[in-house]
Amino acid sequence: MSSAKAASQAVDEARDRICHEFARMLNSGVWTVRIRIATMPEGNNEVWFYSHRANLWRKEPDRVTDPEFVLAIEETVEMLATREHADEWTIRRHDSHDIHDFVVRFHRGRLEQRLGANLESALAGLLFRDSHDSKRDKRSAIRTPRRKEMM
Repeated sequence: MSSAKAASQAVDEARDRICHEFARMLNSGVWTVRIRIATMPEGNNEVWFYSHRANLWRKEPDRVTDPEFVLAIEETVEMLATREHADEWTIRRHDSHDIHDFVVRFHRGRLEQRLGANLESALAGLLFRDSHDSKRDKRSAIRTPRRKEMM
């Protein structure tokens, strides 16, 4: 397998894992989630997922420790962070010397109707648009009419 194909497969797996974790948390009633990328003293990075419940961050039980998979998740989340927001979600990055947190807040009113078994695929479409999707979301399509000048 070529290195480009292996890298592409790792990114696809990272996207799948992110969508799976987000869908699981959203379906349980959580609207704010965090991905934490931690640099461990041994030099290995880890990825942890958190959910925000009752004004507390709760660490989810599964973590990612495979170095290639951690790198793919980190690159994928950093790509999301360059967009900052869409109609359905916003993302913020918080850094310290050994931790990178990406906090994603989903807009309840825009996603409540999508909860359920198909949420994972819906999130993939919302978060990771392909080259055929419109570059504009609903917010940028709104135009304010110009005021007519009085004569």
